[in-house]
Amino acid sequence: MKKILSVFALAAFLFPLVASAAYNDVSANGDGSYIELSSSRQFVMTSDTRVESFNVDVDAGTIQFAVAASSYIKLTTTNKTGFTVSGNSCSQAVINCGSSSSDITISCASGVNTHTITITPGAANSCEGGLTDSGGGTSGTSGGGGGGGPSPSPAPSPSPAATPATPATPATSATPATPATPATPATPAHVFTQTLKKGSSGTEVQELQEKLKELGFLPANHQPTKFFGSLTQKALQDYQKANGLSSSGQLNAETRTALNGSAPAPASAPAPAPSPTPAAATGSVTFTKNLSRGSSGDEVKNLQITLQNLGFLAADITPNGNFGPATQKAVQAFQSANGLSPVGFVGPGTRAALNGSAGSSPAPVAPAPAPAPAAATPAAPSGSVTFTSTLKRGSSGDEVKNLQVTLQNLGYLPADITPNGNFGPATQKAVQAFQKANGLSQVGVVGPATRALLNK
Repeated sequence: MKKILSVFALAAFLFPLVASAAYNDVSANGDGSYIELSSSRQFVMTSDTRVESFNVDVDAGTIQFAVAASSYIKLTTTNKTGFTVSGNSCSQAVINCGSSSSDITISCASGVNTHTITITPGAANSCEGGLTDSGGGTSGTSGGGGGGGPSPSPAPSPSPAATPATPATPATSATPATPATPATPATPAHVFTQTLKKGSSGTEVQELQEKLKELGFLPANHQPTKFFGSLTQKALQDYQKANGLSSSGQLNAETRTALNGSAPAPASAPAPAPSPTPAAATGSVTFTKNLSRGSSGDEVKNLQITLQNLGFLAADITPNGNFGPATQKAVQAFQSANGLSPVGFVGPGTRAALNGSAGSSPAPVAPAPAPAPAAATPAAPSGSVTFTSTLKRGSSGDEVKNLQVTLQNLGYLPADITPNGNFGPATQKAVQAFQKANGLSQVGVVGPATRALLNK
C-alpha cells in the first residue's frame, strides 16, 4: 500500500495519534507531515523540509524522497529508532538515536542533481543496525549503549513563508439613491527583476508563487515556500503557454515583462476571481471518522451520497455503505478538485472540505436538476460537441473553447467575452452559474455530472 503526497505546502498543526486513528496513515497538517508506518513506527517530517516529492511505501517500510539542489530532509520520532539510508548523493546523513527519541537530517548542496534518497527506519526501541548510509556517509550518535561522534548541527530552518496579501475589496454596488462605496486601494504590485529557475530560492520566488496563485496557476491552498521546485516550474510553464510565451519554465526577461504588466492571463477578465470554496457536505451530515478502502457503515453511506450529489460518484451506483474501488476513485476526484492530495482516503483535510471549511454554510443539493431561469435555458449545446475531459481553472485547449462558446450560447458567459480556450475567472463564474441553474453544487469545475448535462 503506497501513499504519495506533494511536500510543497505543509499545513500548520500536527494531529496527535488517537485510539481511533487508522494505522499506515499520512497527513500533512501543520508544522510538518505526520507519517505512520505502523503502531510503533511514527515519524514527523518537519516543516523546514524542502524536497520535490516524497513516497511512503508501508509494505516495504521505506520513505523515498525526490531531492534536488538545496533540498533538506529532517525526520523525527519519539521512539528509539535507527535509520538506513541508500541512494544519497548529498552530504552525509546526520543520525541521532537516543533512549527516548531519534532523528535524521540530510542536506543537499546547490550543485546536487535530482535523485532519489531512500530512508528505512530500523526496528522500534532499538538503535542496532540503523546508523548506515550507503551514499554520502553517516555521522551519528546512539543512546543507551555507547555512541559515535557528535552530530553536526542540522541546516538552519528557512524563514516561514509570508501570508499572501488579502486582495483589495471591490467597490460595493450602489442602489440608485446611494453613491457607490469606493474600492479599497490595492497593495502595489511586486515588480520582478531577477531571473529565476528550478532550484532558485528567496523572497523573489515567494512573490512569484503568490502571483501564480493569484492568477489561478497554483492551487488555492498552496503556501509560498521561497523554494522554486517542480510545482512552481509547471505553474510558470502553464502561465507562459496561456500567454503565448516560450514555455521554458524559467522566469526570464520576456516572462517578467508579462507578469509586471499585471495581465491576468487565464481568461479575459478585469481581475482574477477568488478560488471556489471546496464543496461542503449537504444537509446536516458531519463527517468525523477516518474512512478508507474496506471501511463500512452509515458514515460511508453518507459519504457516497454526498459524493454522488456533488457529481464525483456515478449516478448509477447505489450507496451501500461499503468503501470500495468506486468510492475510492470518487474521493480522489473530490480531493483533486479541492486542491488536496488525491490519496483516496478520508483524513482530516478531506473531512474539513466535506464538512465545509471556513465555516461556510453548505449549499443544499437538489435531488434532480431544477429548471433554469427564463434568461438562460439549461440545455446542452446543439451540434456534435461532446465534452469528455474534466475542466477547471488553468485548463486550456479546444474543449475549453467549446465550453466557452456553449456557455455563451446558453447565456451564462457575457457576450462581450471572446472564447479563447483558456479557463479563467470568467469561465469559472459561468460554469458556477450553469451548475446553480441545474441543481448542481457550484464548484466551478466541469466534472462528470456537469459534463452529463452539457452533453444532453
